[in-house]
Amino acid sequence: MRFPDKVKGVIFDSVRRAAEVYEVYLVGGAVRDIVRGEFSTDLDFVVINGSYEKFAQKLSKILKSHCVHFKDNIRIPFDSSYIDISAPRGETIEQDLLKRDFTINNLAMSVDGELIGDPADIIAKIITPVHDEIFDDDPLRILRGFRQAANLDYTLSDRFLELAKLKLPLLPTIADERINDELKKLSSKRSDHTIYCKMQEMGVWQAVLGFTPNIDHLDKIFDIDCGDEDRYALFLAALGGFPRGVSNYVERCTNSLINGLKAFREDGDLRRKVWEYRKNFEFLASFSHAMGVDMSASRVLYAQMVDIALDGHDILQIAARVAPELRRGRWFADILDECNFQLAFKILNSREEALIFAETEVKKICI
Repeated sequence: MRFPDKVKGVIFDSVRRAAEVYEVYLVGGAVRDIVRGEFSTDLDFVVINGSYEKFAQKLSKILKSHCVHFKDNIRIPFDSSYIDISAPRGETIEQDLLKRDFTINNLAMSVDGELIGDPADIIAKIITPVHDEIFDDDPLRILRGFRQAANLDYTLSDRFLELAKLKLPLLPTIADERINDELKKLSSKRSDHTIYCKMQEMGVWQAVLGFTPNIDHLDKIFDIDCGDEDRYALFLAALGGFPRGVSNYVERCTNSLINGLKAFREDGDLRRKVWEYRKNFEFLASFSHAMGVDMSASRVLYAQMVDIALDGHDILQIAARVAPELRRGRWFADILDECNFQLAFKILNSREEALIFAETEVKKICI
């Protein structure tokens, strides 16, 4: 086994230089990815025979970067990579590997490219525990195992499933931000739906969300083009809720999607619903379509509203003509908002009426 060409760059040359008096190994997912023929931008190194803090400081100077200290490791950001340096989980690299979670992750590689450990389960694409106490050490590994099976398209071993079912009551004790981190990674890539079903069957969703979700539409959200944060919000909204501790943005977006889905499923005034969700209408419409909600009438109404709606340029032209001395302020947005609101609800029936109304409102400010 040898490092791929991409690895033979600045980082590993620098690690070799910094490791002159240290025994240093690349460990974890980065080694797994090398065996898979891939390269990870997140690199974890352990320092066996010395201070990992001093090694990290030396490496950061060589890379002309800086150290970010955490509880039990140091992170060095470099280019698009994160380099984590930590002490070993034992006196030797072999002892360290025995304390890791799954056999696909308990491999190491020396700075010279020597592989330590058995890559058989990586080749077989199966996730199995290194030992029977891995979930006692960290219950989050239950969710992580499902997430890695989903992201890597691997199979969960019978032993994994047996131990996970036994230790599942420990999962709700995990900090919210750690749960969210795993769920966000789960939402980052389209997965085999059978993984979601197995999580449902075993009660994993219930353990991390606090309720049993509807997983029928999870696959469909991957057909929507959006960023990572929006994808996570879509993922949680498709499940029907979210765990505690998500970012404010994701919580607001998820709530908007859930409430919007409920609104468009109910009978009522489409104008009000289109108006209420106008700022994120296309995003909500894509989500609603994925959830099996017919948005055709809403889209027609939205298109009609867009065709006749005023924009900021319209208000600026009116102000320049009837009140050139007026300075732009909150009134600008208020008038624009009110014009389009009245157009949406047919209080004003045309663009021409809206322009007249806007001019009247601008004149009122000058009185």
